[in-house]
Amino acid sequence: MKARVIDIDKGYNNLFKLNKINPSGVDIGVFSSAKNKGKSVAEYAIENEYGVPSKNVPPRPFMRSTFDQNVDKIEDMIKVFVKAFIKRSISERDFFKTVGSMLQDKIKLRITDSKSWAIANKASTVARKKGGDTPLIDTGRLRQSITYKTTTGSTK
Repeated sequence: MKARVIDIDKGYNNLFKLNKINPSGVDIGVFSSAKNKGKSVAEYAIENEYGVPSKNVPPRPFMRSTFDQNVDKIEDMIKVFVKAFIKRSISERDFFKTVGSMLQDKIKLRITDSKSWAIANKASTVARKKGGDTPLIDTGRLRQSITYKTTTGSTK
């Protein structure tokens, strides 16, 4: 008696190929192209994220803290994505756009709300010049520069 085996791919091969040949992801933050009056907004972001003691700038981790606060949500999104991807109802590009957009909005909100959590340095020159007490917001350019880029080649 001959046995007949039928292998029906329900998405595993797509996930395997995706991992092997098509590295994908999303980069979120301030990119080197963002400028404010000729100066790099990315450098300003790094200085505020990690602090610069020599410039009297305390750490204000607006990006790391946003990610940390949303890890569970991101993990839930990944679970939903894997199921949808297997069913071929979402592309990897669309998934990473969704994650990028969500984190972009969350980081911008974190900057907007920095008055409630970030260390304000009243003695700093910037605080005196701008006349405000919301850390991370001077001209608003940092918040405007938060964006994302998908790194995927697949379209569906």
